[in-house]
Amino acid sequence: MRVSYGWLNEYIDLSETNPEKLADKITLTGIETEDIIKIAKNAQNIVVGEVIEADEVEGSDHLKHTYVNIGKNEPSSIVCGAPNVAVGQKVIVALPEAQLANGIKIKESKIKGIESNGMICSLQEVGFSENVIPKKYAKGIYVFPEDVRIGVNVSEYLGLEDSILDLAITPNRADALSMRGVAYEVGAILDKKPQFKEVSVEETDSLIEDFVSVSVEADEDVPFYSMRVIENLTVNESPIWLQNKLMLAGIRPLDLVVDVTNYIMLEYGQPLHAFDYDKIDAKTLKVRRAQQSEKMVTLDEVERTLTTQDLVITNGEKPIALAGVMGGFDSHITRKTTTVALESALFNPSLIRKTAQKLNLRSESSSRFEKGINEGTSIEALNKAAHLIADLGNGDIVTGVAAVDNRIAKENSVAISLSRINRSLGTDLTIKEVEHVMDKLAFPYEKKEETLTISVPSRRWDITIPADLLEEVARIYGYNNIPSTLPSGESIPGELSQGQKMVRRTQTFMEEQGFSQAITYALTTPAKAKEFTWIKGEAVSVQWPMSEERQTLRMNLITGLLETLQYNLSRRNTEVAFYEIGNIFIKGEKELPRQEKHLAGAVTGSLVAKNWITHDPEVDYYTIKGIIEKLLESIGISDSIEFELEETIQTLHPGQTARLTMNNDIIGLIGRVHPIKEREHDLSETFVFELNLDALVKAKKQENVFDIIPKYPGTSRDIALLVDESITHAQIEKVINKAGGDWLANVRLFDLYQGSSIPKGKKSLAYTLDYLNPQSTLVEEDVNNDFDRVKEQLIEQLNVEIR
Repeated sequence: MRVSYGWLNEYIDLSETNPEKLADKITLTGIETEDIIKIAKNAQNIVVGEVIEADEVEGSDHLKHTYVNIGKNEPSSIVCGAPNVAVGQKVIVALPEAQLANGIKIKESKIKGIESNGMICSLQEVGFSENVIPKKYAKGIYVFPEDVRIGVNVSEYLGLEDSILDLAITPNRADALSMRGVAYEVGAILDKKPQFKEVSVEETDSLIEDFVSVSVEADEDVPFYSMRVIENLTVNESPIWLQNKLMLAGIRPLDLVVDVTNYIMLEYGQPLHAFDYDKIDAKTLKVRRAQQSEKMVTLDEVERTLTTQDLVITNGEKPIALAGVMGGFDSHITRKTTTVALESALFNPSLIRKTAQKLNLRSESSSRFEKGINEGTSIEALNKAAHLIADLGNGDIVTGVAAVDNRIAKENSVAISLSRINRSLGTDLTIKEVEHVMDKLAFPYEKKEETLTISVPSRRWDITIPADLLEEVARIYGYNNIPSTLPSGESIPGELSQGQKMVRRTQTFMEEQGFSQAITYALTTPAKAKEFTWIKGEAVSVQWPMSEERQTLRMNLITGLLETLQYNLSRRNTEVAFYEIGNIFIKGEKELPRQEKHLAGAVTGSLVAKNWITHDPEVDYYTIKGIIEKLLESIGISDSIEFELEETIQTLHPGQTARLTMNNDIIGLIGRVHPIKEREHDLSETFVFELNLDALVKAKKQENVFDIIPKYPGTSRDIALLVDESITHAQIEKVINKAGGDWLANVRLFDLYQGSSIPKGKKSLAYTLDYLNPQSTLVEEDVNNDFDRVKEQLIEQLNVEIR
């Protein structure tokens, strides 16, 4: 919500504060101020001028030599290149020493030999965004209405010195999606009461019954629907004050009627819609669900196919508007419109949300209907809009309101005691202090001893239970004034859990290996959610996703890391290694999904910076495997983990991928991304891994103990084996370790050979077996016996040939 500080000052006296201080106070009470936007850095020396001469510049196809009256004795000579400059226009003139929005300072100069003492400006050049500028002025200079005064600073009309508070409104505070709602909030913060002018409507002798009646098919879909009619209207541009308010709020002015409806939406939070009455072609409007596959053309000239979940306004037969979302093309306001039917309504938020999302027509209007509307000001907003349209367009308001009111009258009162407030907040507030908070909020209340019963006004429909009042007291009293206390009680944990320790240890280890931590989206597409995963189960879909790309909870972390790699590589950051620790989600048997905490990594390029002494070695499978082995060793579970060939994961290279198993359960994957997948992401050779951290936390661990340097010498034996290609190093190592005896300290593979001297389908592996007895000198006979047993078991279990 973009809140104009100047507009807000019309409702409440802000003379004792400034935009920066107010922004801080609003943020402290729970509504974050994301930014303070200044339209112009410096609006000095930017004035209103009138073009009194405009002649073509000789030798130029677009420049004009103008003389502009800026309220001084002599007109200013200015060379202008705008295509729409003409005599008689009142324009924005930046005089010498003025500074434009882009930082350029205006100086006296000569163009084509002609003196130019300033610049005639467009709205973009003085600080307005192009998407809020009236379309007729988007490609040229801005032209003021005739009644503006020459020589005055343009800020008087355009608010260049205004500040815009960009408020991040949470869904539960939709009351602040209006200027009046923000005024009440600021009034509570500053302890001042906002003032609003009363709305008065002057009606003619014409009766609403002679123009239109309204009906509703289902009360639950449309609790309230009303309409006023303004006749004998002239639709022109809206006045400059109204256009300026809209532009500062981020809305492009269009015409008088549309601008007034947008203005009222910003002021009251009540969306309105205007129909050209003569194009409705009926005196009875009916609000109903659309028929299946019913069609209508919306304002954007797109034919929409509707369903029974869409709510439409009809002329009794065909749809003329999508309720709460967008009007119909056939009934929209034009400059030829003379009679306007003006709608103010309350619609079922769920229906509006579904329609807007399905048709991708989210707007300021639909978002307000989705989050809630102040039911108490729907008619007041309608009356004020009708008054403004009639007043500014010289029209007449027809007597009466056509309405259907199916709202259930209910009194929203919430009681809360002083003891509960102090117990919950940890404060020592008195009943007088709590009463003062309610007075600031303009909440009527009744007091009985130390209990307040609050009559919650309709503008704060978010307050329904005592906990909501607790939050209001905390906000207005000041979060910074609530005392800080440490938790107490026997159940309060005093140290990190095993899972938290594992996360911290893993973070430290990965960063020591040269990885940078990344945090990626937990939401992705259904296809990406199930990539790179060994987990069996269904993905979890979000009911109302923010976009097609973010509609399913991830079942792996690798996909997000690959997108991060792609982002970096496209910006020529070619040596990158990322890791992430986060949750993955699997559809559970009950409502909530099952979560697992995983560690994942992705590397491309090199982990070593290239310099004069290193050769920039590229990362390969064994690099990543070594890192994982070191991680498992540091945790104390490396002996219980096995690496097995994995060929079923379609997104990983079948010859360079392994699964990690513990007690026959898969706990992770490691390997190269499949070349097809690499091309999809514009990646070079990329290696990834993912581990189930929760499984590592639960695993039985061996304590890492530092061994002293042995006093006694060890010995070693080498062995060369001829084995089938299908036999893995892990299988051989397992047999050697099991049969190696008490003094086998280490097994190392030092040679792998396949060549002309090796039979087809075979490979040669050579190992060194290190033996050590830390207590005494090894006996040759013991070592030979153990070594012979290793050879016997290799032949027996794996059918190897000793070379």
